[in-house]
Order: sequence, then C-alpha cells, then structure tokens
Amino acid sequence: MACYNADMPRREKEPITPLGRALRTVRKRARMPQDDFAVVVGVSASHYPRYERGTLRPPENTFDEMLAAMRKKGIEGVDELIAVYSAEGVSETSAPYPARPSDAEVPLVGEASAEAALNPEEIRGEWFPALQEHAERADAGVARVRGYSMVPELQPGDYIGISASKEPTKGNIVLARRGDELLLKRFAGRRGRRIRLESDNPAYPPVEGGDIQVLGVMVWSHRDYG
Repeated sequence: MACYNADMPRREKEPITPLGRALRTVRKRARMPQDDFAVVVGVSASHYPRYERGTLRPPENTFDEMLAAMRKKGIEGVDELIAVYSAEGVSETSAPYPARPSDAEVPLVGEASAEAALNPEEIRGEWFPALQEHAERADAGVARVRGYSMVPELQPGDYIGISASKEPTKGNIVLARRGDELLLKRFAGRRGRRIRLESDNPAYPPVEGGDIQVLGVMVWSHRDYG
C-alpha cells in the first residue's frame, strides 16, 4: 500500500508565464525550496507556488515588498524580475492587420480588410497569408497574441482572425480596445454601457467599464509549431 510522508517535498509544476520562470530561476539560484523562499520574501506558502506557476499574479504592492525583501537578503535577480513584471503588463496584442494571398505553392487566396475596425496607419503594411475561407471570415483583420491572460487557449505568438460582423455573446473571445490598450479576453456580458471581460488565466483579473470598445469576435486561431 502506498504511504504518504508529509515531510516529502512537493513536486513543483513547470511555470507557464515569463514571471513564473523568472521567479523560479531566482529562487533556484538562491538554493531555496519554495516554502523557504516564500518566508524570505514575505508571502504565504500557499500563494508563492501559484506566483511561480503563473496561475496567480502578485499585486504590484506585494511584488514591491517581495523585491525589497530580496534586496535586504542580498538575493540576486531583482532587476530581471522588474523587467519581466513590467513587460507582462503591456498591451496583450498587436494591432490587427489584413490577410492577403500567400506566395506558397498551396493556393492560398483572399484578403481581409481591417477598415471596419482600424485606421489605415495602424495596419503598418503587414499581411497575413490565409486561406480564402479564413480571410473572408476575418473581416476585421488578424491580431497577434502577446500576453498570457488567455493561456492555455491562446499562447503568445498565436494569430487570431477577427470578425467585426459578429455580435459578441457570452463566452466568445473578443478583441477589445480600452484607451490605447488592445485586449484579448472572453466576453462576459454587457450591462448598459458597461462591458465585462474575463481572462482564461486566473492570474489576471476581469476588466470592466464603460470605456471598453469591442472591435470584433475571434473566428479562428493559428499557431506555428515550426
């Protein structure tokens, strides 16, 4: 019969975000298990593994306190953690751009215009090769994923086709604009002028407000495994 020893170390799960990987690298360099590192940086032993895994993102004030504790203890890696944390807070996607026929031998034809959602200067002359069927469905263009809020459904580097002709319904992944920021989230509902968007990754909180503009609904995604 299998026997469980409470003193046995827990198996660590692989990080799924850059911040998680950076935290793990810094901790391993300091030669500490997760529980000890959590004590050193002043967070609970239940929260720290989730920070390192990437299923929970430390709030800014908590992160600042962690960095201060690391500096006090002489733990190296503060600057690299700051850089990764800041980078994860930027816009989650590039501006969409149209699809056009490919030069590949396979006959890939069609063009999707981004005029419905974008100013011409936002296109920046980029094109995405697509099948005619996909190009026609992506009438608002193609967006490239940058952030981690929609993992595992969407990974950084994925491309998604956006349709402005589809009305978003609950559960749809949508491209939305809030100020200067472009977001990829799940549409969670609308109440009056207020729109609520949610992430698949629980480390990222919902976004809600009356200043959110839904640009279109995701109709397909593309991932390059090469």
